[in-house]
Amino acid sequence: MTKKFKTSESRKKLLQVLMTAGMLTAPLINTGVISADTINSNTVSSATNYTSPKVNPYYVGVSSHIKGTATPGSTLYISKTSDFKESKKTVMANYSTGEFSISDTYFYNWNIKPGDNIYVRCGDASGSTFSQSTVVKANYKTPLISRAILNGNTGAILYNDSIDGSAYPNSNVYVSTSENFNDYITVRANEYGTFSVSPTDLHKLDGYKEECQVYLKSADTFTSNLMSLTTSIPVIPVNNN
Repeated sequence: MTKKFKTSESRKKLLQVLMTAGMLTAPLINTGVISADTINSNTVSSATNYTSPKVNPYYVGVSSHIKGTATPGSTLYISKTSDFKESKKTVMANYSTGEFSISDTYFYNWNIKPGDNIYVRCGDASGSTFSQSTVVKANYKTPLISRAILNGNTGAILYNDSIDGSAYPNSNVYVSTSENFNDYITVRANEYGTFSVSPTDLHKLDGYKEECQVYLKSADTFTSNLMSLTTSIPVIPVNNN
């Protein structure tokens, strides 16, 4: 027993001598841990488990949000550029579903226009580890009808009355009585975003009549891949008012 104890002590002393002499500078066992120095804040770490966010289409407009799903519990970061040099830390994804909603208050001063890119990625709260980024293209805002009358619980316009509203400034507003826009007319929003569809223009539509539905959407061209969502309003007889 005494001999075994002395052997252990001698090994311990030898190890201390080697370490003091600088002969042992690396760990004896590879732990597989990545040094913090190897993580670049603008690239994806090989140690990350974060997946690229899935982002819903984004439409420019007041009180709009960037919504989607990301790695549950992760923090969402947004940027105007792909290098994320001036990124903004925003909200945290839901711990269970991964759903998130980023208010435009986070990027209001970016003055996002239709066609602009917004880059979204998720990562840890400290901002050191990230997923790959997802590119979101800004689409045109949905036209808003600003003048209507109350018809039950919904708004409506009178037959032979104009349709007034707002859309993205200087955009084209497409108006139809067909949900598929098989037959449509075009009016232009002014520099302030307001537009008006006259009764004369409405009568150019084959389907314009009492009790019809009028559909509106907006973009730079009718075939644009930045097209807004569609809004609609019913047309009611004058004697219903």
